[in-house]
Amino acid sequence: MTAPLVPTDANLTDFKFMPLDINRLRRSKAWLICKRRPELAFYMLNLWTASWHECPAASLEDDDDVLADLAMCDPKQWAKLKDDILRGWVKCDDGRLYHPVVAEKAIEAWAAKQGQRQRTEAARQSRLHRKPTPPTKPVTRSVTDSVTEDVTDIVTDNVTAHVTENVVVVDSVQGTGTGTGTGTGTGTGTGTGIKELSGESSKKRGSRLASDWQPSEEDREFARSLGLDPDRIAPKYRDYWLGRAGKDGVKADWPATWRNWCRREAESSGAKPPAAAAPTDHPSDKWRRRITGWLEKNLWLANWGDLPTSPRCEAYREFPELADEFRERVEAKTGDLLDIPAFLRRQAN
Repeated sequence: MTAPLVPTDANLTDFKFMPLDINRLRRSKAWLICKRRPELAFYMLNLWTASWHECPAASLEDDDDVLADLAMCDPKQWAKLKDDILRGWVKCDDGRLYHPVVAEKAIEAWAAKQGQRQRTEAARQSRLHRKPTPPTKPVTRSVTDSVTEDVTDIVTDNVTAHVTENVVVVDSVQGTGTGTGTGTGTGTGTGTGIKELSGESSKKRGSRLASDWQPSEEDREFARSLGLDPDRIAPKYRDYWLGRAGKDGVKADWPATWRNWCRREAESSGAKPPAAAAPTDHPSDKWRRRITGWLEKNLWLANWGDLPTSPRCEAYREFPELADEFRERVEAKTGDLLDIPAFLRRQAN
């Protein structure tokens, strides 16, 4: 087994953006496979981005139910596509799956975050230990100096508060001390203690289903969207998972397990989702359906004119944007480049 590829406390949940090395991706073997099977790219990207906000970052739980849900892949198709979708992922000593490229980017982001945190802490400590120099004689300050110092303190405090990450002020601290000067005495004072909030440092652990579990309103709505009665399938779901022994009855995400259960139940029972109002087609949708039918079933009627392999195809003339939309799929099907006339490109732009 391999040691985890990132530090166990690497938490990037506050990083809204994940870097994507476009040149490296487009040259990869995985992306070459996706060119022939575009649906794999959708599933792969979903897993890469989901792992960015896991803890440790760049990792995922090795559970088929969870993985299929994160990839937004039909559980029935997951078993067939799993090996291709998980291309490049590595299982490590902690039992989790890591993607080396995502891990590389996560380590860089985590190092930058730690460095900023250390610089902020150093600045805070310097400010706390700074001792004012007592004046040797009364100093008369102008109104301008007083206002300038007050404004400077306010701005400095605001900037420090915004830069400092995960820092909060705790209860005031009472203390006593002694001092010497022209006399001796004792006094009390108040100060503020500052401590750093600890983030999620432990990895996400699974749990067993509660014995009194009932589907939430969100769970019920998902079941209804597939044409299922949540009150009918919930007892079967609960009894099944409460009866599972050992690790087989432990899941990290019970709502995701419920959704996958509902999908399988809908497939096996032939349930149909509630009928929805038919959407109004855009004029170009007719051609989209025709081109898609030709790509998937080689279906093309003579009265539709030239095939989508031809730049003279009526679809491209009526809706030039369709040429760019379907270019890659048409070229992949025929192995030839689709040469769209310049005038069509000008119309599209």
